[in-house]
Amino acid sequence: MVKDWIKSRTGRLWPWIALPLRVARHLTRSVRDLPRMLRPDRIRATRRFAADCRRALEIDGRRLSVAVDVSPYWEKLTGVGWYLHQILAHLAGDDSVRLELYGPTVFLDAADPEPAVPLPAGPALRRAAIIVPRDVLFPRLLLGVLRRLEPWILARRAHDVVFAPNFLVPAKLRRCRGARVVTVHDLGVRHVAWSLDDRTREALERDLARSVAGAAAVITPSRAVRDEVVASGLAPAAAVVAIHHGPGQVGTVTAPRPPGVPACYALFVGTLEPRKNLDVVLDAWPSLCAERADWPLLVVCGGWGWKTERVRDRVESAHAAGWLLHLGYVDDAALGALYRDALFLVFPSLYEGFGLPLLEAMAAGCPALCSDLPVFHEVAGPAARYVPSADAAAWTAALRRLHDDDAGRAELSRQGVARAAEFSWERAARETLDVLRGVAAGAAAVDGPSRRDHARRSVA
Repeated sequence: MVKDWIKSRTGRLWPWIALPLRVARHLTRSVRDLPRMLRPDRIRATRRFAADCRRALEIDGRRLSVAVDVSPYWEKLTGVGWYLHQILAHLAGDDSVRLELYGPTVFLDAADPEPAVPLPAGPALRRAAIIVPRDVLFPRLLLGVLRRLEPWILARRAHDVVFAPNFLVPAKLRRCRGARVVTVHDLGVRHVAWSLDDRTREALERDLARSVAGAAAVITPSRAVRDEVVASGLAPAAAVVAIHHGPGQVGTVTAPRPPGVPACYALFVGTLEPRKNLDVVLDAWPSLCAERADWPLLVVCGGWGWKTERVRDRVESAHAAGWLLHLGYVDDAALGALYRDALFLVFPSLYEGFGLPLLEAMAAGCPALCSDLPVFHEVAGPAARYVPSADAAAWTAALRRLHDDDAGRAELSRQGVARAAEFSWERAARETLDVLRGVAAGAAAVDGPSRRDHARRSVA
C-alpha cells in the first residue's frame, strides 16, 4: 500500500526511485550466495559477456545501417504491422543494407516473448538483442539494470538512420544517433481524435509533432496524407514523401471459405472501432433484408477494437437476427478466400490514411463500395463506387444498385484487378530504401566523415 501511494505521487520518476531499492533487494538476497556467485568461472563469464556486448555495439561501416522499430510484431498484425512486415520482407535479401530490428531487446538466457508473426530473415536483417547468460554475476540483477539503462546503451550505436514505421520513435531509440525517418500513416488524431483509443490519442497528441519535427524525412502511405501533413505545418513539403502500399498480404489464395460462410455474402473488413463506421451499414442492412428475401448475409471480418460498446450490441443483435456473421480476426488464407468469393466489399470508413482492405479486395477481383474519401479515389480511381460516409439513405440506395447490377460488378472486378496491379510492395520497399539512403547521405554531408569514425572510437 505504501508502494502504491509513492508511485501515485512520483509518476514517471518512480522507476528511477525504485531502481536502487531493487538493486539493494537483489544484493541483500544474494549475500548468502556470494561464495557461489563470486566463483572464478562466473567472473570469467561476466567478462566475456561484457566483451560480447561491446562488440555488439559496433556498426558495419561497409553498408547502410538502419535501426528499425519492430515493436508492432508483438501484437496481432493489422495495417501498420503488415506494412512493416512487407517492407522488411522485400528488403531482406539486399546485402547492401543492414536493418537492425529493435523489438524487446534485453532477455535472460534468450527467454524472450515470441512475435505474433515470425520476423522475416535475410542478409539485410539482424535482430538486436542482448542475452544475459545465467552463469554471469547476479544475472537477474544485471538483467534489470540493463533494461533500465537500455536507451543509454543503444545511444552508443551510431546508425546512419533510425526508422520509426509507426508514427513515433520509441523511447529506447530516441538517443540513438542517426537521421530520423518516420512513417505517418494518417492524421486521425487531427481529424477524428474522438474515434481513437484514448492511450493512442494521448501518445500522438503528446509526441507526434516532436517526432515529425525531428525527422529528416516523413513517409506517408498516400498523397492525401502527405498533403494533410504539409497543410498542418507538421513538416515542410520537401521532407514528406508519399509511398503507396502494395496490394495486401493475402496473395493468391486457393483455400476454401471459413466454415459457416455461405456462397452469397457481402464483406466488411477492419478492426471494429468507431472510425470504421460500420454503423452506417448496420442501418441500411435490415431494410434491404426486408425488401429482398435473397439479400446476402453481411460477413464482418475483424477483431474488436476500442469504444465498441454500442456497435458490439448492434453486431450481436444482427447476428442473433441471422443477417450478420462476425468472424473476428482471421488468418491470411481465410481472408483471401473471403475477398475472392464475396459478392462485394463494403468499406464505409469516416477517415483513412490509405485503405488496405480496398486494395486487397480489388486485387482479389472483389467489387468495392466505399466512402467518398479523397484517399479512396487516389487508391481505387474508377475501380470502385463511392458513397458519402455518413448518409445511411445513400448507402441503402447504393447497396441496392450494386447488388442488382451484375454487369457493373463484373466491370468493377475487372477494373479493380487492373488497378491493383499498379501497386507493388517491391516498389514500396525500394522507394523506402531510397528515402533511407537519401537521408543518410544528407546527414553524412552535414556531419562529415568523422561521425562513423567517432562511433567506432566510442566502442573501441
